[in-house]
Amino acid sequence: MSLSNVMDRVLLSPNDRVWVYQSTRFFTENECLAIHHSAEKFLQSWSSHGRAMTGKVQVLYNLFVVVSVDESAFAASGCSIDKSMQWILGLEKELNVDLLQRTRCAWINNLGEVSHGSMNEFESAAKRGDITAETLVFNNMVTTGSEWNQRWMTEAQNSWQNRFL
Repeated sequence: MSLSNVMDRVLLSPNDRVWVYQSTRFFTENECLAIHHSAEKFLQSWSSHGRAMTGKVQVLYNLFVVVSVDESAFAASGCSIDKSMQWILGLEKELNVDLLQRTRCAWINNLGEVSHGSMNEFESAAKRGDITAETLVFNNMVTTGSEWNQRWMTEAQNSWQNRFL
C-alpha cells in the first residue's frame, strides 16, 4: 500500500482516549467501506452509563482500525469499553481477520509503502538492513490523543521496536 494512496490520519484532541487495532492483513476497499458502515452504526449507539459517547473510527492504510473517544466531558467506562471490544470482535468474525494480535509490527519500507509482519519478521528485516533507526514505524501502544498526534508514527529508534535494531 503506497503512502500516496492513503488518507491522512486525523489529528485527535489531547483529551481523546485511543485504541489502535492492527489487522493481520490489509483490508480490501470493500472491507474498508464495510468497516465504515459498521462503525457508523456502532458510534450512534455507543454510550457510557446512558450518556452518548463522542467517538470516531478511522481505517488507516487499509491495515489499522483506530477507535477514539472524547473524554473531555466524561471518561469511558468499563461497560463502554466492553461495547467497543464487542464491536471489534464482531468485525473480526465478519471479516475473518485478527485485530487483537499485539505481536504485529508495521513500518514504512524502502519503497515508501506500509509493510507489516510479526516481531520476528520485523527483527529479520532489521538484521538485513531493511529497517534502520530512522525507519518510520507505527506505535500501536498509544492511548491518548496527545500520544497519537506525537508518537503513533515515529522513527524506530524512538519506539518500543528499537530493541530489534
